[in-house]
Amino acid sequence: MRDGSVRPGSKPAARARRARLGPLLALAVALAGPVGCGSNDSALDERSDAEILAEQGWDEFADGEYVAASELFEDALATDSLYADAENGLGWVNLFFGLFATADRHFERAIALGIASQEAEAGHAIDSELEGDFDEALAASGRVLSAQPQFSFSRRAGIDFRDLRLLRARAFVAKGLFLDAKAEIDIVNPSNNLNPGLPTFIADLLAEIERLGEELYDL
Repeated sequence: MRDGSVRPGSKPAARARRARLGPLLALAVALAGPVGCGSNDSALDERSDAEILAEQGWDEFADGEYVAASELFEDALATDSLYADAENGLGWVNLFFGLFATADRHFERAIALGIASQEAEAGHAIDSELEGDFDEALAASGRVLSAQPQFSFSRRAGIDFRDLRLLRARAFVAKGLFLDAKAEIDIVNPSNNLNPGLPTFIADLLAEIERLGEELYDL
C-alpha cells in the first residue's frame, strides 16, 4: 500500500494497537493495585493507627524492650484515647517495671473500655496479689478462669492458667484457707502428695507452692 495506510494484520498495525492500548493497560494496573500481595497490604491499611502502634508495642514487649513498648502504647493512646489494648499494654509494661499501682490503673481502664480478651483482668489479678489485696486477686482470677479455664497470655509465653491457679493458692494460704489452696494445687499438679491428714500438711503445702513457683513463670 503506497498510500501509507497500515494493513490490520501487519506488524506496524500491531504496534499501533499496542500503542493505543498501552495507556489503558497502565491505568487498569494502577487501579487494580499490586498483584499477589495486594490483599495483605489492603488488610494492613485497614488497621487503625492506634492498632498498628499498639501491635508494634507488643512486639517490643515480647522482646523485653519495655521502655520502647511503653512509648508505643502511649503513642497509640495519643492517637485514640479509647483504644483498650494500648491501656492493657501499659498495664503489663508497668507490672514488669514493678509499678503496681500504675499498672492497675491501666488494667482497670482497659477493662472499663471493654477489652475483648481476659488479659487485662489476668493482669489485674496478678497485680492485686502483688499488692497484697488477696480478696481482689481471688475475685479477678476467678473471673478469668470462669470465662477461660485454659487461659494463656498471648503476648508472653509461659503465663497461663497455672500461674493464676498458683496465685489463688498463695492468696488462700494468706487467708488461712489451706484446703482451698490445696484444691488449686491439685489442678496445677494433680500428682502431688499433699495429705491434709498429716501434721506436716501446711509445711508440705507451702513447699509445694514454692516448688511450683520456681517451675512456672516468675513474675
